[in-house]
Amino acid sequence: MKAAMGTPKFASIVFEKVFNTDIHRLLSMSDMWKTRTPPKPLSYNDFTLPSDEEIEKLANDDQKIWDLTTNIAVFKHSLDRLSHRWKAIQTPDAVQVLNFDKDDVDTLDFVSATSNIRSTIFSIPTKSKFDIKQMAGNIIPAIATTNAIVAGLCVLQAIHVLKGELDKARMVFISRRADQAFAAEPLRPPNPTCQVCGIVRTEMQIAAETTIGDVVEMLRDELGYGEEISVLGDGGKLLYDIDFDDLLERTLKDLGIGEGRTLTIVDEESERVNVELIISEGDSFLTPNVGDIPIKPPEAKQEDKEPNGVALENGTGKKRSREDEDDDLDFRKKARVGVEGQGPNDIIIIDEDDDAVLID
Repeated sequence: MKAAMGTPKFASIVFEKVFNTDIHRLLSMSDMWKTRTPPKPLSYNDFTLPSDEEIEKLANDDQKIWDLTTNIAVFKHSLDRLSHRWKAIQTPDAVQVLNFDKDDVDTLDFVSATSNIRSTIFSIPTKSKFDIKQMAGNIIPAIATTNAIVAGLCVLQAIHVLKGELDKARMVFISRRADQAFAAEPLRPPNPTCQVCGIVRTEMQIAAETTIGDVVEMLRDELGYGEEISVLGDGGKLLYDIDFDDLLERTLKDLGIGEGRTLTIVDEESERVNVELIISEGDSFLTPNVGDIPIKPPEAKQEDKEPNGVALENGTGKKRSREDEDDDLDFRKKARVGVEGQGPNDIIIIDEDDDAVLID
């Protein structure tokens, strides 16, 4: 393709590669298009393009949304111009590049036509050259600049992590203040109530013959777990607990638990937090270094609730006395007793002596 640059066939070669061959490759991934509209490949030879003079005239109309044929014609014409410009600036010492500029007609024509052709393939509404100039000249550089700033901050903090200098790492935020570009604060300790950072994570090396039983034995003998433990695989799949020991003789490898997979250990007896063991493969089975496993924080007490369905008296947390309940029940019974024969909308009559209910 590079060798064809500057030749009359260059545009057709690029078009067939980007808008035909690559699109057919995407279509071969059938699972991607079960819930989406599949793209429609295009062939360069299926279109009859106008002359270069007509193309220049069409390209100057930047307020109009071009049809597909016009977009392909502008694509060819602008790519020919850019390829000749690129060849003209090359030097023996280094490969030179052309940079996009919204005020450069050649690059803007190329970007406008290319984006509209791809939008047509993926059933996306096309835009005029003027609209594309606005988007390419404003939004894209702004997004790229912000992403570059954030990426740089991430790398700077990652260096501290890789060096083990967590005391020097900071949480950094882009500030909205005119006199301060960034705001930073020290790393916060793990939140014990958080499902992500409130657990212990460490690496555990296993051998090819390591079984679930070996892991359970290690947890009890080496890490001090009791009888009531649960071992969970990826996705929370139960591999062992005191009532389910069918897999004790199975190796982790047989169960699909290998390099990079995780085992989660849940202590059912004590209040220790969960431990997540990240699997690595080696020649032998080694006890993981988990250190002191912290205790789960106490659950926050909820006040002014009705425990077990019992109403609280005036929000004091005291149960109503039995005498109060009996008096209230007697009052409600009496309120439902009436006299027969008072009309069609009469109340329910209860005969307490005979345990009979008569609805009038």
